[in-house]
Amino acid sequence: MPKILPFRGYTYNPQIFADLTNVLAPPYDVISPQYREELIHRSEHNIINLTLAEKLNGQPDMNHYSTAAKLVTQWKQDDILISAEKPSIWQITESFRDADGKDKKRYGYLALVKLENYSTDGIRRHERTHKAAKEDRYRLLDATHMNFSPIFFVFNDDDRSCESLMHRFPSETVQAGKLDFETDVNLRIEQTSDEEWIDSFSSMLAEQPILIADGHHRYETARSYHSNQTNSGLKSGYVLAYLVPSSSEGLQILPTHRGLFGLTENQIDQLKAGLECYFSQTKHENCTPYLTAIIGDEKLTKYYLNDKTKSSPLGVEVFEEVILKKTLAFSEDDIADKSQLAYFHNRSDCLKAVTVGTLNAAFIMEALTVNELMKSTEDGSVLPQKSTFFFPKIGAGMVMQSLEII
Repeated sequence: MPKILPFRGYTYNPQIFADLTNVLAPPYDVISPQYREELIHRSEHNIINLTLAEKLNGQPDMNHYSTAAKLVTQWKQDDILISAEKPSIWQITESFRDADGKDKKRYGYLALVKLENYSTDGIRRHERTHKAAKEDRYRLLDATHMNFSPIFFVFNDDDRSCESLMHRFPSETVQAGKLDFETDVNLRIEQTSDEEWIDSFSSMLAEQPILIADGHHRYETARSYHSNQTNSGLKSGYVLAYLVPSSSEGLQILPTHRGLFGLTENQIDQLKAGLECYFSQTKHENCTPYLTAIIGDEKLTKYYLNDKTKSSPLGVEVFEEVILKKTLAFSEDDIADKSQLAYFHNRSDCLKAVTVGTLNAAFIMEALTVNELMKSTEDGSVLPQKSTFFFPKIGAGMVMQSLEII
């Protein structure tokens, strides 16, 4: 079962930064070169100076990692970043407006989680990872001995026991700020070192598995770094975590739509034949999941998976197993390389790409529910890449973990 610890996290000095808006950033892997420049211009102390230690053309540059290490050391010396006096846990409240224009609040907790191998009753994953992304984060961790952004975890809270803990949170310090990447997210960051509250929270989480929602690459990087660590002075056995209860009203998963491009005429014929063979356009009794697809100038159509076809009940797996692998004979490498596969968060953009001819076909995905995601990982199964898009992304720079102290 997961082990949760409070820690002496680093934060931006509230005496210098009354508002954190100009120093926070989204996760490094969603930032374009243009947005990176915008963040740097907001403040010379924006966390992006530390988190994006890779050239944006994808080529690692060791000078970038050493620069980040020197910079974080300097910021500590200048009291730009200060550590908590006592081991603490932070409660984060994110207020935002969702895609339907409704006001939402998501709350969660920043703490340390003990690194473990994946298991059904401990740390669960839900998607596969790629080596290149892990190498970059490994180099940054090795150079700085810091985790600047948390791994996003979800835990089951059907009985809403965490809700009472939220209302009883004994706040000692409060900081605020705003992220404006996908939508405006107003942040309230509260700290507590109250041992009784921390024990109650840790005990609650020790009784159940927790699921990585976002940050698989960074979790595996931290685990690899710990297993290779020879410096006994580093506290590398724990990783910075953002822990969100499933009962949190603002916990949202949005769909990621699929597009196929560069298909040959033969592949297009195979795709049409596969849809005809494995699916029906008529909804039948006890129907299994459907895909919504458009090919070329045809109309958008729902395709219901035939009963005789054995596959997962989740659309993202049906698309990968039946469309990509069985129909188009894509290998795992073909899928990972994305040489003919594109992903879209915006449904309209995906469909428009077919209309203008950029895509040969588009598949519109349904959003997974939190319960579907939790259930699909109960036996240790993993989903295809880009199966989930937790909205909004959790930002970097609110609270940071140093491997040199706990």
